[in-house]
Amino acid sequence: MKTIKDNAGREYHQLDNGTCYSVLTPVRVIEILEKYRNGETRIRVFYGDQETGRCWMEENDTMGTIGKSTGRIKVPLLIKTKRSFGGGAILDSAIVKITVNHRVVYKHPKFWQPELFLSSLKNTGTPELPWTVCRKVEPVGGMEVYARFATKTKAERYIAFMRGERNCK
Repeated sequence: MKTIKDNAGREYHQLDNGTCYSVLTPVRVIEILEKYRNGETRIRVFYGDQETGRCWMEENDTMGTIGKSTGRIKVPLLIKTKRSFGGGAILDSAIVKITVNHRVVYKHPKFWQPELFLSSLKNTGTPELPWTVCRKVEPVGGMEVYARFATKTKAERYIAFMRGERNCK
């Protein structure tokens, strides 16, 4: 493994196969992404803060198979479906958790995720969306509305998705 820089001065570890990862990416994350690269296995990545381990609660562009870009700096890509011709670059240095088939294969040592709660709030101004998912606000401990849904089932599925217990909302 050697270290290279892009035109903006960012440093990458370049593996023998040409794939480049940020120098800030934990070795275990690199090993897991390489294990599943060019395979048929879909993974899910959870992005977050590397210092605190706090999950950013990203909903989109977090699931797919792993590919590799072209060019001088070949970074890992998250390919959404088998029919996709490409995908977005993975923020490999910001990964705090990786799951494969709902099984955690990597978790940041300090990983934590804001708690989500189901609530049925009345008089929200949106009677067509009576079911509310609230998030505990750290460090003050208050609650804030995070998402609204038409049915209780949709709200429960959303919470399970955000926790990584299911791969669709």
